[in-house]
Amino acid sequence: MNLAALGSRDYRRYALGNVFALNAVWLSRLTMAWLAWDLTGQAGFVGLVAFLAFAPTLVSGPFFGVLADRVALKRAAMLTQSGLAATAVVLLAASLAGRLDPALLAAVALAKGIVTSAHHPVRLALAPALVPRETIGSAVALGSVNFNLARLTGPAIGGAVIASFGVDWALALAVLCFLPTIALLPGLHPRENGPAPRRAGVVAALGEGVRAAVGTPLIRRALLLVGLFSLVGRGLLEILPVLADGVFARGPAGLGTL
Repeated sequence: MNLAALGSRDYRRYALGNVFALNAVWLSRLTMAWLAWDLTGQAGFVGLVAFLAFAPTLVSGPFFGVLADRVALKRAAMLTQSGLAATAVVLLAASLAGRLDPALLAAVALAKGIVTSAHHPVRLALAPALVPRETIGSAVALGSVNFNLARLTGPAIGGAVIASFGVDWALALAVLCFLPTIALLPGLHPRENGPAPRRAGVVAALGEGVRAAVGTPLIRRALLLVGLFSLVGRGLLEILPVLADGVFARGPAGLGTL
């Protein structure tokens, strides 16, 4: 793998912070799925919480993608990371106060979904802006590895923590894991988007992006492949609490193992 991007001090700092932040994202997703099952015992509600957490990416995600080309990336990253941390804080506070119920969990899942739909394009745009242009490919590849490793380790850690210490500790750990990136972001110096004398409106720019994606064979095939994978296999993580506890009666420890 090309590690050239690690030659950039800012990228190294950002990548290190993201090790914690991405694990926090996946840890909190698994914790929310477990809470949905634990509060109701209904597989349908587990699916609803997952839907609320992911549907905004389809609806508002493309618009935030357009906006990511028009805003100060560092400030946007600080806002979205703080927003993700805030959703974990709300769940933790509600759980500690004994006020956590299915309605609140569903509302937090929707809020988290909206923030996530803004966070993804900002995250994907910020990393390449921290390295010289000739090492952008390396930054993208390393970011992908980081994201997918966290997809494995975050849920495993979450299941183990819930089994050993309880949901409150898992939520607290998620909050703590967001803090390193939030602390490191102010010291980064990304290449900001240059001024454009004439910009198309957001809707027009979105349409232009859709036409470019559909009209470019490589991008079109990549989107089709990702879409098929997401439809067939991506939702497995969200239903693991139902399998671990509802089918195998293994509780959160079994959830972490799965």
